[in-house]
Amino acid sequence: MTLLNLSPPQFQATSPSVALAAKICQNNLVLLAIALILSVTFLLSREIVQSPSLISLRSILNNQPRWIPDAPVRNCSLNGATFGCDSSFWTTTYAAFARSRGSDGNVSLWTEWVEEHNHERRQPRIIMKLVLITKDEWPLIKSWTFYHGQMFGFDKLYVIDSSSDSRCIPFLRYARDYLSVNVVFSTSNLNQIEGDMNHVMAQLSEDSDMMMKLDTDEFIAVLPRTEPCLHVVTGESRPECQLTPYGVNIYIQENLAEKLDGSMLKVGYTSHSQPDRELCNVPSHERETSFIGDFPMTNVSTTGFKTFFDARTFKSVDLGSHEGMAWHPFDNSEHSYLSTLIGIIHVHSTCFEREASNNEKAMISHGYIFQEDSVEIRIEKIHNLLSMEDKPCNRTERECCDQHFVQQRGCLSCHKAYGYFLYLCFPAKLANIFYGNATHIERQASDFKNYLADAAAPYETGMVRYLDY
Repeated sequence: MTLLNLSPPQFQATSPSVALAAKICQNNLVLLAIALILSVTFLLSREIVQSPSLISLRSILNNQPRWIPDAPVRNCSLNGATFGCDSSFWTTTYAAFARSRGSDGNVSLWTEWVEEHNHERRQPRIIMKLVLITKDEWPLIKSWTFYHGQMFGFDKLYVIDSSSDSRCIPFLRYARDYLSVNVVFSTSNLNQIEGDMNHVMAQLSEDSDMMMKLDTDEFIAVLPRTEPCLHVVTGESRPECQLTPYGVNIYIQENLAEKLDGSMLKVGYTSHSQPDRELCNVPSHERETSFIGDFPMTNVSTTGFKTFFDARTFKSVDLGSHEGMAWHPFDNSEHSYLSTLIGIIHVHSTCFEREASNNEKAMISHGYIFQEDSVEIRIEKIHNLLSMEDKPCNRTERECCDQHFVQQRGCLSCHKAYGYFLYLCFPAKLANIFYGNATHIERQASDFKNYLADAAAPYETGMVRYLDY
């Protein structure tokens, strides 16, 4: 005899107790059916993930290599200090593969390596990691960290810091301990730091897709596809066009990812801050994190001053990341750079005192001058560094300043040395020139300022409590 019909509208029972039992039975059957469906779905998906033939086919069709969940965790370090790095994407990197063949790489080796290792990468999303070399850049370091942490994730930032400033060090400890920024405190000077930077980037090349080395006054942006900016692509100058932080990741994930072929890449566009004496007179303690967004900016222009890397072929980079080297066949002597819509908002020229201080720090770090040197001795040393004349100037300040340069020597940070020399010789005159050269056109980068403020807002209160404590 049939007691129940499992269709709810037609359900009938001979007594309340039977009705209750039937209801429970009905609910259990529904739950059982759901459980069976989920179990079958899980088993099928697991079969798809673990089937080598399907993985290979899917990788070829979608060109999206699979993730190896059991890849060993790596320990990365610099001069005994450890920093965070992820599991390697590859069982053998292209660099190691080329070296194992006694080569710096070539087209056939690259093709062979790609075909052999294409299935080993971990996920479809492109991983971009940034490396920063910084020293005593307060409060700029705060703006740089919040801005790029918001853009790429704080754990994708790698900071090599040589600060002695009592504000920079506590902030970077906060960024390391609470935001997961990878911070390495270093005692290296500018003559040594390039080697440190390359050591770090060589390790990061195993667990990233792209890498870029930045200065503290460089902020990543993108050229938007607006009508005025389309004219900038052709070389025109359009004040309505501005680089923007909004859309950087979309461009990387949806456009640039498809073009990565091992080539080194070039930042394609830049916009520079302009000095503003009035803004510079604002006391430092009153300046917000977005303060640098208040400076007027030059029109966006094309550039080739900054190189970044497809991590698979990274070999080395110079201190300013202007050129760089890649494993063959992607070395720039035989292979062109890949141009991009990535831009750099360069907050370099802001305040005269900051410019002079940065030049001084560079001269001391290079060992060109010493902290205890008098102004006269500094002028003499920098003059003799830059001049090609065999006869050095005497320790007469006026003679050194007035002596004509035949030409500058090729030296590290020569441009900073020359700027610092002029500052020592003619400080008031140089300050007037510095501020007078600005175009004084009110062209604020509104997207840049808003992004700075929004990026910092969630962390300012916690940071202040940490620093006060």
